[in-house]
Amino acid sequence: MLTLALQMLANGIEMTQDQINKLKYLVSIRLGFKNSKLESVNGKLNVSIGDFEYIPDDFTQNMMMTSCLGNLKRVLDTPIYLKPSNNNVDDVKPISEQEEELAGGVFVDLVLALFNSSVDMTTLSHLMLKNWIELLLIIVYKVNCYLISIL
Repeated sequence: MLTLALQMLANGIEMTQDQINKLKYLVSIRLGFKNSKLESVNGKLNVSIGDFEYIPDDFTQNMMMTSCLGNLKRVLDTPIYLKPSNNNVDDVKPISEQEEELAGGVFVDLVLALFNSSVDMTTLSHLMLKNWIELLLIIVYKVNCYLISIL
């Protein structure tokens, strides 16, 4: 069901910020981040990412990571914007003037946390390593394009 949710997000289903944070929390748990938490701060849901734990011989974790990372590539690479939530009382700007956020931008810290973990890259399968590198390149390219469009 998790891969289906990521595929639907990549195909353009509308999601609010709270819904995508719940999805991010589930993805973090399935990827192997232990002690991840979904917390409500000032009425907004935030995901705190725990420590990444990778067991090379765990077939279930390897298959789940391969599936999630493959779908995360699609989410990060798709120009789908999040639907603005109407429950933000702190926002003084009208909804039409608020900046739109890419749906994949929510998952950037999750991908970077994978690279920042203490996992020995030599223990990864070639397919998983390929997915990790592609995710990093998508992030670099998208962030670079975003900065160029601002300037």
